[in-house]
Amino acid sequence: MELNQEEYYACEKCGQVYHQLTDKCRKISISILGNATTCNSTDIIKIRKEDVINIHDVIPFLLRTWFKRLFK
Repeated sequence: MELNQEEYYACEKCGQVYHQLTDKCRKISISILGNATTCNSTDIIKIRKEDVINIHDVIPFLLRTWFKRLFK
């Protein structure tokens, strides 16, 4: 099965992103105290590739925008 990397799906409740359509969200969160919770939301929506943010791009983006504002 070939995956179409242009199609992404996300849970409306928690924001978990999936590359394939799924029937419900399966995100598991574990707190510092060891309590585990699962999202289990069935509200999955199709999103654009542009809406997906790579966590490694966030800090450089913030630094660039802050420096631009400082030196305006």
